[in-house]
Amino acid sequence: MAVPVLGALVSVTALRRVVASPLGRVRRVAPGEGRGPGMPVPMAALGLLFVGLLVAPSTFGGYETAPVLVFAVVIVTGVGALWLTGATARFTGRVLAARTAEPATLIAAERLRDDPWAAARTHAAVLLVTTVGTGFVGVREVLLTSLRARGDDMLASPMSFYTTGVDLTGAAVLVALVITLCGLGVGTAESVATRRRGLAAQVAAGVPRSVLGRALLLETALPLAPALLLAGGGGLLIGGWFAGIAHDGSRSVPLTALLVPPAVYVFCLLAAATSLPLLRRSLRPAELRYV
Repeated sequence: MAVPVLGALVSVTALRRVVASPLGRVRRVAPGEGRGPGMPVPMAALGLLFVGLLVAPSTFGGYETAPVLVFAVVIVTGVGALWLTGATARFTGRVLAARTAEPATLIAAERLRDDPWAAARTHAAVLLVTTVGTGFVGVREVLLTSLRARGDDMLASPMSFYTTGVDLTGAAVLVALVITLCGLGVGTAESVATRRRGLAAQVAAGVPRSVLGRALLLETALPLAPALLLAGGGGLLIGGWFAGIAHDGSRSVPLTALLVPPAVYVFCLLAAATSLPLLRRSLRPAELRYV
């Protein structure tokens, strides 16, 4: 309940001056390229993460402080991944717009260059869920392996009790992933709806519909890939840290956790592809009457 309330307060605060004097803002402010937070944000996030890694073996090395460390890693990794999404979108858009000759890539590059932080706003929840999901898969494998090694005689409850509890947590993470994928699909569809007039004009000028469809998918694929790598790295850090305290200092990373970021990437592309039917309906010539 707090998330939509905070989102509404942030939106009201950000739009306060624009609503108060919209014409003045239009006259005095030149169009930009979607500036976002600068280098202090990722530098601060990486600094906090580095400090956390230094103090983790000694200060935060036990199970008692696990929630604090996990929460810090998730937040820091999420902030860094969000910044990386916007920075990658801006850099990729500029480079591809200047060098590529492929129509779909050129259209996607221009879109990313014009508003690079749109991808960060859309992918925020996906990146956080990726960090949590990757860490959970690593923790689950280490935890269940450690419990099986003890044997049923050393456990306070049957093994099925622990397995069921961990699997229920995994089900909650999967529900969160489904919700974020739905949000990603809605965000992509909203992007298509707001640009339907321009898209119809491009089709009328001779751009094939398949080119616009590929460009729509590239707008999601290009900035999301490096951000998911960083988000997955934060989750692997959580899994490796838990393996270290569970196996007497051996920080081996569970291999199954490595599959989470690529799987989330594929699901994100499939979620973005759900807006392709809306794209085809938006390319009707009747949209040109409103241009």
